[in-house]
Amino acid sequence: MKRAFMIITFSLLMAFAGIFAQIPSALAANKARIGAATIAPTMSTYPAMVALTDFLNKNTNLDITLSSVAGSTAIATSVEQMSETGMGMGFSLPIAMVVAAYHGTIEYQGKPNKSLRMMYLNFWEYSSMYTTPGTGITDLSQAKGKRFPLYTRTRNAHYPPVFDAYGIDYNKDLKLIKVPSPDASAKALSLGKLDIAGGTIAGGKIIAVAEAAGGVLVLPIDPKKFAAAKAKYPMDLVGFNIVMLPPGEVPGVINKEPTPVMDFKLTSFAHKDLPNAVVYACVKAILDNAATVQGLHRELKKFSLDTVAPVINVPYHPGAVKALKEKGIWTATHEKMQQDLLK
Repeated sequence: MKRAFMIITFSLLMAFAGIFAQIPSALAANKARIGAATIAPTMSTYPAMVALTDFLNKNTNLDITLSSVAGSTAIATSVEQMSETGMGMGFSLPIAMVVAAYHGTIEYQGKPNKSLRMMYLNFWEYSSMYTTPGTGITDLSQAKGKRFPLYTRTRNAHYPPVFDAYGIDYNKDLKLIKVPSPDASAKALSLGKLDIAGGTIAGGKIIAVAEAAGGVLVLPIDPKKFAAAKAKYPMDLVGFNIVMLPPGEVPGVINKEPTPVMDFKLTSFAHKDLPNAVVYACVKAILDNAATVQGLHRELKKFSLDTVAPVINVPYHPGAVKALKEKGIWTATHEKMQQDLLK
């Protein structure tokens, strides 16, 4: 009798063990699997996107696979071609690039990508042109005839309008040197192959230049000149504004006074055919856990509910709209933009 009881008990335990062993795979099977295109691992913001993806996978019913592609244009194209690539989301793409892709301007040669939809703004970084003390350059008005990067894998469109405001023709008055990306331009500057570099003022690249050349000098952008450039070239500078870079804010930067620079906003977007429930789950998790998101990575410290949903002439995904409305972030201005773009 005792032996029979032991056999039954053991059998029940084994049965329960089998059931419990199947639970993780069952839960995984219920997760919505989706690919997300993002920047290259060499970019300073890539670790932040990895941390954000891990957070979403642990706190939602989503199973997101992050894939790096070469260049901003490739990120937008990967999402636009979701049926072929399997990538229904794009993480960490500049706002201006999303606008360019949607409307078919600049890199897209008049071919609008109307399948793209905004989800939310990740964060922003300081962005400007910068140099090293040895060049003797202290102002953008001195850039004429100097070596400046021509990026081959990402966007150049916001630089020409700024130079134009200083009376400098980007294509004629600068010595353009081809480099793959802003990070590559930083390295070229540190090696003396460029006189001025451009890109975000953050991360290890700035520290590396500072160590190699005795510091990084960020070139100020005159706010009045920038305003004139933005009025003249609104599509090229969409999403950009002037912010002040405090002295000592970024390691390696030697500016002793607050310096006016551009803010570089990075956003997440989706394909219009991605299920509403998938986008809703993603955006809701971000909005409901803002403080946690800010602590995931130093690059995400500037994430804020105050700036999470910019009005930028690109429609939002319905799933994102639902989450933003529930949080009280969606406004009449958002709704008018949405209706005007989708009518």
